[in-house]
Amino acid sequence: MKIRPILINEEITASKIQSIAFALSSDFESTQEQEKKGVESYKTCRALFDDNGKMCSCLELLPFEAMFNGKVVPMSGIGAVATLPEEIGKRYAQQLMAYCMEEMYEKGDVFSYLYPFSHVYYRKFGYELNMKANNYSIPIDSFKIFKERKSLKLYLPKEDPHDIKKIYNEFIYDKNLALVRNKDRWNRFFDKDPYKDNVYIYIMYHSDNQPAGYIKYNVNKKVFDNKEMVIDELIWLDFDALRGIFAFIAGHAPQFRYVKWRAPEFMDIGLLFPEPYHIECHVSTKGMNRIVNVQKCLELLEVPEQSGDVVIEVIDNFLSKNSGKYCVKWENGSLEVTKSQRDADIICDVQSLSQLATGFSTPKQLYRLNKVKLSGKALAAERLFTRKDLYINDGF
Repeated sequence: MKIRPILINEEITASKIQSIAFALSSDFESTQEQEKKGVESYKTCRALFDDNGKMCSCLELLPFEAMFNGKVVPMSGIGAVATLPEEIGKRYAQQLMAYCMEEMYEKGDVFSYLYPFSHVYYRKFGYELNMKANNYSIPIDSFKIFKERKSLKLYLPKEDPHDIKKIYNEFIYDKNLALVRNKDRWNRFFDKDPYKDNVYIYIMYHSDNQPAGYIKYNVNKKVFDNKEMVIDELIWLDFDALRGIFAFIAGHAPQFRYVKWRAPEFMDIGLLFPEPYHIECHVSTKGMNRIVNVQKCLELLEVPEQSGDVVIEVIDNFLSKNSGKYCVKWENGSLEVTKSQRDADIICDVQSLSQLATGFSTPKQLYRLNKVKLSGKALAAERLFTRKDLYINDGF
């Protein structure tokens, strides 16, 4: 058995495994299909070969950058994990994950993110739920309370996307785990035509002509007389921009009956409408995160105002080099992390540490759920691990 990056002439074989595993229809004999892949796409694929050289399992290891406490950090995405049906049960995917975990650690990744088919399955590799969304269904008439008309401009393909990128980059500065979109990510974002695909991007400008927000939406036409505006992404830099975009949505009342938006969890827009009964909302999960390098992650934590220290004992059953006791000490605006032999103030697995470090949960919340043990310095732990806004709106 061998695990390695695939060669360019093995890309179609890997794609066929993914096609079978996910029941995707593709004509791999077509030159056009191969050209769509791009000459560089094979470089992100890792595959497991049996002793006869047969490719049995593969996945995509995607190099990303993400925001963490106002800093850009390396993060790898895991996607398209696939095993041939006749090879299932041989733990090939688990061995692939172990190979990739070592590769991510060696290249300096702080985090790894994925969208699981099963949270239980990927939790055994150290991943944990780390993002939720508020799924809204709102009658478009409810938006009529927003009357602040602003200047909006339809973005057309091949126009300069500078304003959109500027708005996004400013928005994600303080949003943990948000992807710093690379060229490929932006190409995916702009790959639809408003006239051909009915996918629209409008940029909102303040009176001084400064870009302050944008909305990307598509049209759900399943029922002709009950069409829905489906928001793919809504970004705003201040409250006036949000209200301006909502007023723009209100102007579509003759076209749509409902607005659907998978909004970030930190945005409770139901509070903005006078009649909450009209606002339907359910919470859904958006993915799992993993700390790849515990030492690096702890060194990047925000420094609390008051000086203090805590010893955290981390248990990582999949990447044992992360396991151990870490003393996190902060004073005078600086923070340092060292290995420690002291009794631990916090004991948790790497899954719970991911939720704490990113601001998804607080020590008190996880303690109530018996996910962490607090044996001392609970107040210091609460100051170190505070709630943060998280955002990710990129599929892979």
